[in-house]
Amino acid sequence: MLDIIRNHQERVALQPIDHHHIEAMTSHLGSAEVLDRMLFKPQPFSIGDAQSFVLRAKAANPLDMRVNAIINKETDEFLGLISISVKDNHIIPSFGYWIGEKHWSQGFATEAVGVLIRDILPDFRFAMLRAGCELDNIASQRVLEKNGFRPQETAPLSFDNGRETIVRWYQLNLEPYHGFAPINENQLETRAIYA
Repeated sequence: MLDIIRNHQERVALQPIDHHHIEAMTSHLGSAEVLDRMLFKPQPFSIGDAQSFVLRAKAANPLDMRVNAIINKETDEFLGLISISVKDNHIIPSFGYWIGEKHWSQGFATEAVGVLIRDILPDFRFAMLRAGCELDNIASQRVLEKNGFRPQETAPLSFDNGRETIVRWYQLNLEPYHGFAPINENQLETRAIYA
């Protein structure tokens, strides 16, 4: 197990996203710098957008999507979000995260990813976890690498609004972290990996 997961400083906690996070979320996503680092850019991001997002997240099956607020344990301050989602017919979940700009370069994202791997993922029984970031997002690449993710491929990604970007995809084998027995893919039914 990686040291960042075993021995991180415990400065962050993950809480299920809720309505009391809406104002802070909207404030942080008012920053063009934060939005620029997100693959899926909710522009503009209003209070109404945040309310809709929280309602969708709370209504989702937790085996399909789980969204957590990243909280500073000392100050109880909202720092950002981290989420896991499983698309239909996919057996490898994706996850993403963002941190408010005033909290950048303090190690919070690295710790939040470590907490997610250590405390949240054992509930799911995933064998792998996948994440992507744009090629110029060096800080996010470092967060993933510090938590044991390995680069897999670089590929174009197209969005519904016509925007395209180049994404570096990373993957983490979770079996060593949770003492999984190796999973035989021939025995899997679609999305049964977390059952």
